[in-house]
Amino acid sequence: MLYKLAHIILIKFPWVWECIEWLNTVLFKARYRKYLPHVTELATIKDSKALVAFFERQPQDTFTYFRPHPFDERHITKLLKRPSMLMHVIYIDGKVAGYCFLRCFFIGKGYRGYIVDSNQRKKGVGKALGLWLNQTAQTLHIRTFKTINANNEASLHLAKATCLLNKIQDMQNGDAEYECLIDTNNEKN
Repeated sequence: MLYKLAHIILIKFPWVWECIEWLNTVLFKARYRKYLPHVTELATIKDSKALVAFFERQPQDTFTYFRPHPFDERHITKLLKRPSMLMHVIYIDGKVAGYCFLRCFFIGKGYRGYIVDSNQRKKGVGKALGLWLNQTAQTLHIRTFKTINANNEASLHLAKATCLLNKIQDMQNGDAEYECLIDTNNEKN
């Protein structure tokens, strides 16, 4: 429900979305201020140019299912400054090899997303991103969710490698919304 409503507002009323983002950031920061200093390895403004270059060098089909936000420097920088948008970057040989985010809401929920460089896939980068998302969610004590398209087998496989998926709903666009349950007794976490 929250996912559908957010996308309707984002597309049809972008100025309302910005107001909601501002309010959410203020409330999130107030509610989670004691936990935020314990979140490790956050991306910073210094990563913005490298992230833009990372997105630019990905093949166009990479973005078939991954469209969480614009990929230009202005938007990346704005997101990096937002305390409710926690971002993490993995570098290999001085270049971004993987990127993930946890878009947090003050109500105790977060939406997670990640993308691995097309030349670095199947090397453990995606799993490392997923484990960072798990650790961050545990640090903040929030529940996390993810949408995965039924045709995106790689994303589904990666999500299953880092958390237990509980399907919430199927959506009209072919995506399904999942809650990502972190199994603290499982070796993969």
